[in-house]
Amino acid sequence: SGLRLGSARIRIPNGQGGTDLKAPGMLTPDGIAISERSKQILLLEFSRTARWELSALEDAWQRKREKYLPLAQSLRFYTDTGWQFDVLPWIVSIQGFVHPPGLRTACRALGLSSQHELAVADLTATASVAAFAFMHKVRLGLISSSPQQPTPPPGDSA
Repeated sequence: SGLRLGSARIRIPNGQGGTDLKAPGMLTPDGIAISERSKQILLLEFSRTARWELSALEDAWQRKREKYLPLAQSLRFYTDTGWQFDVLPWIVSIQGFVHPPGLRTACRALGLSSQHELAVADLTATASVAAFAFMHKVRLGLISSSPQQPTPPPGDSA
């Protein structure tokens, strides 16, 4: 679909010739996809919630979309010239439950076919559960969260 993925820090114009570092302030989306061919700017926002209920996933999705409303308004130059702007919250619970409407919308906006949606949902859920398990291993002291230095072999005077 011609999308380029990247990341950026975005400052919101304050309407007075500068940028506002307070609310709405500095926004840092998790990723940005831009397609010059289809004139799309897509912000990717990833979030894991502690609650798995659909209402909790829906609330998190809505909060992420509302967070970037000021940015959508500040991009009027682009939207007035035919560009489309959207925020794509990618919401999953720590137990691996995904927000189906949000995931479906994100997959379609990123040009993924409906055949790939199930694989994306599976990978998203698996990654969330693996991250949750890793966090508990660190908390229990079973592994360190910092990179380990390699231990030199016995007799090596490195």
